[in-house]
Amino acid sequence: MIWKGIVSFGVLLGIWTGLTYFAPQLSATPSTTLIESDPMSTYFLIANEGNLEIYDVAFTCRINFATDGMGNHIAMAETNIIPVFRSRFPSKDKIGLPCLTFLKFQPLAKGDISIIVQYRPSFWPYRKSSEYRFRTQKGDGGKLYWIPEVAPFVFSPLDKPPN
Repeated sequence: MIWKGIVSFGVLLGIWTGLTYFAPQLSATPSTTLIESDPMSTYFLIANEGNLEIYDVAFTCRINFATDGMGNHIAMAETNIIPVFRSRFPSKDKIGLPCLTFLKFQPLAKGDISIIVQYRPSFWPYRKSSEYRFRTQKGDGGKLYWIPEVAPFVFSPLDKPPN
């Protein structure tokens, strides 16, 4: 009887290990800023840190909320007119995604953006989507930096964004 429990535990542990080993693992981090005074010129580095490649990948940048120095607001605007697309994204590979916008709201005072990655994992017929949110934070000299949102939050475009 005890052997059945040990074998069952071993099988469950093997299944869990296999699922975590083959699960997609994506990350998004702010990288190079092309224009020091313009946070919207920042490239975001998207990495496939999983052990398998993913397919049919589309990368999009969305402005959730932005305020310029004069108090004008923009909410829920797609900034990539044509999303960046890759038919395959190999394991341990990286791509830089610009979040450039043609909307003029300079200088940016506050911002909240999402990097959205839509993809199809290996051995899986359905598409998945991952969203990575970033907000601005003032650094030395008043320069704005993008920092990741640690917990998802929901707010109406009429509400104030988180500080």
